[in-house]
Amino acid sequence: CQVHPAGVRHIQRGQAKQWNCPGLKRIEFATANESQVVIALAGGEVIYFELDEMSGNLTESSTRDMGADVCCLDVSKLTKGRSRSLFAAIGCRDQTVRIVSLEPGKLLTQKSSTALKSRPHSVSLQMITSSESGGPADLVLTIGLEDGTSLRASVDPVTGGIGTSPTRRFLGARPV
Repeated sequence: CQVHPAGVRHIQRGQAKQWNCPGLKRIEFATANESQVVIALAGGEVIYFELDEMSGNLTESSTRDMGADVCCLDVSKLTKGRSRSLFAAIGCRDQTVRIVSLEPGKLLTQKSSTALKSRPHSVSLQMITSSESGGPADLVLTIGLEDGTSLRASVDPVTGGIGTSPTRRFLGARPV
């Protein structure tokens, strides 16, 4: 899959299929894992694509207006035995980060959000295993802010709720 400002190109078996942005809009941010692509268009519109395992086609599954311009987003990598990530993190210019569902039937519905003291510059959702023996995995949200601060919060892997006491670290004067 290739994402460029004017659209998304999916190349399979030597053939390219192109999805073009509607109207004069442009893609500002994108994230992907092995089977999912999430893009943010200018103006705060988020579009979710999923790779069909049977046909190999990339299909547009859902669209949502976030109500604020998007400044960063992330969909977590797939864990062993899963065909899709259940959540995406979306950072907005209104100084919020939102967790949205990627579950079929609930695509792009907001599960939780957190207000920040500065605009988010980057977000990352990661599944971190508790031990080497393959114990239960924790879903962790890391947020880099424009003021040089990094936040780390737990996310409930079932409900998508963001933990109430994030760990804050100042890393320097530049955006993280």
